[in-house]
Amino acid sequence: MGEVSLSAKSKFPLGDEAPLNAKLLVAFSPVFMLVVVIAVRGGVNNILGVLVNELNAMAYYSIALLILNIASAIASPLAGSLGDIFGRKRVAIWSLIPFTLSLVLCGVAHNTAVLLAAFFLLGFTYALCQSIVATMIADVVSGKARAQLLGWRHSAGQAAIMLGPVLLGLLSDHLNARTTFLVIAPIGLVSLLLIIFLFPDIRYHSGNTKIDWAGTIFLTLAMGPITFLLSMGGEQIPWMSAQSFVMAAVSVASIFLFVRAERRASNPIISPELFQYRGFAPVLIYKGLMNTSGSLTTSYLVLFAQTIIGFSATQTGAFSMARIASIVCSIFVGQWIGQKKMYRGSFLISSLLTIVAIAILITINQNSTFVIIFAALILTYAGISFGTVPCSLLPAIILPAEQRGVGLGAVWFAENVATTVSTAVYALVINLCGGDIVNSYKYLVLTFLGFTAIRLIMQFTSFGGLKKIEKNLESA
Repeated sequence: MGEVSLSAKSKFPLGDEAPLNAKLLVAFSPVFMLVVVIAVRGGVNNILGVLVNELNAMAYYSIALLILNIASAIASPLAGSLGDIFGRKRVAIWSLIPFTLSLVLCGVAHNTAVLLAAFFLLGFTYALCQSIVATMIADVVSGKARAQLLGWRHSAGQAAIMLGPVLLGLLSDHLNARTTFLVIAPIGLVSLLLIIFLFPDIRYHSGNTKIDWAGTIFLTLAMGPITFLLSMGGEQIPWMSAQSFVMAAVSVASIFLFVRAERRASNPIISPELFQYRGFAPVLIYKGLMNTSGSLTTSYLVLFAQTIIGFSATQTGAFSMARIASIVCSIFVGQWIGQKKMYRGSFLISSLLTIVAIAILITINQNSTFVIIFAALILTYAGISFGTVPCSLLPAIILPAEQRGVGLGAVWFAENVATTVSTAVYALVINLCGGDIVNSYKYLVLTFLGFTAIRLIMQFTSFGGLKKIEKNLESA
């Protein structure tokens, strides 16, 4: 165990003394993979309506989104286990092949069954690729460069989120949605070749090659029914129906069975041993809470702006340009933490920026201007950056190398679960308000405020242990 060499002359991770060109070269292929999968995933949200409309299946719009999110939530912790067992390079290769296949299936789909199957495959493989990128970088680069490259990784991801919807939207307007998927499919093969030829085959192998299939099954059953129930309860599914009780019972029972399976598994999806390392559990929770902003800012705020304020799709599409704040801040935060080790300060700034953004969001009404909404989004995305970068760095510091992949996979799992569940919770708020975005908007923002308040409380309680970590890093 320990550092693994690609050859007699090449050892990883590359330290501060290694040439910058070598570090950039070895980190390029995973970052490029991240850009590809995020751009496609973000673009799917933009053209999903066009795609299902081509198949005369608008009723399946919400179901397709849920399937994407649930598949991602299931795959994210599995990526860490697979990476620790087989190596991150192999997982990337095994993921990019079906990822590309899912794009082809979306392009040739002529019925909803094929489309939903393709979306599950897309969501699953997207999460596998996304979840291992930070660990791939942490495996090959150490020291100050690790923090800086992880900051660049986040910035590249934000750029992909901005450009993906625009690119796929343009292709869809000039071609059609299904042809668009066929046109972009080859880029998955390009990413595959880069991983094969540029990234070293590194494994921190514990000797345990058993995968936790029981945990995966129970996790699926725990996530699926309750998420669909929260999203459709009161509308498509009556709250007091037998179907609702069965769905709730299956999810609750599966949660307990999942916890039991993880305690017994020799190589669990989310190892209980991870939580013995002080600071890991708060990072996991904080990362999840931070991602509750996604559904509000990318879905419901856009819906409110289009239907109530009267913004055009072009205007709401320009909201994604606010992510420039995240790109700039991520670079700064990566360098700042790399030099000053100010993890607690970064978390505090993240929470405070989000609260200021919420103060603006809650004032938005039918007379609000583009500038006001754009300002709120800039603050929101800046806050996300100040929280995301330390959440990516801390597991690599807190956890030993052989558990790093599982730990970072668990962090991305928290992100995907939070995105899925918060989407369902926001849908529930709308349903409780009669399905009217006008009456429910302020309650949606207040729900987001509740999530953020928990983050702020954690800053002064659960993150107290980070002070010792920061002191150890300064003396190292």
